[in-house]
Amino acid sequence: MAEVTAEQRHREIEGRELFGKEVVERGEREKEELKLHLSVADRLMRRAQSARFKTVFQDDLGDFAVETRQMTSGERWRAVELNNQLAQSEKAPEKYAEAVEGFKQLAKEITLTPGMDAYYDGDQVSDDIVIAVVSRTFQGTMRLVGEAITSFRAE
Repeated sequence: MAEVTAEQRHREIEGRELFGKEVVERGEREKEELKLHLSVADRLMRRAQSARFKTVFQDDLGDFAVETRQMTSGERWRAVELNNQLAQSEKAPEKYAEAVEGFKQLAKEITLTPGMDAYYDGDQVSDDIVIAVVSRTFQGTMRLVGEAITSFRAE
């Protein structure tokens, strides 16, 4: 078996560094090109969708999470309305079913974890899980909204 010399090792390292630099530069060029094609509204939506939350659950195998994205203001408003409907369900039980169905639809819109739409639509879904996912996302979104309000800067 041939031994690798120090010079060969040095060339190999330089080659890897050069390759890594090229990949980073290509990524930066692609990012700059994408920025040219996006409107300010598109950029604001990308910003909102890049914020993610995990709602952690536990079963007999340990912890696992459902990942969601930041809610839009319309989705937050729907979550508040659904929560109010849920609170009124003690006096009007039919409102419970309506509220849970609304929570399922909202959860489907904000959930990023693959396969969850089928779970939310299925008969095995647990209402507390759906409500927990939406509530956790709402809380995380409101925290981010509060932070964003205080962090905006003038150009």
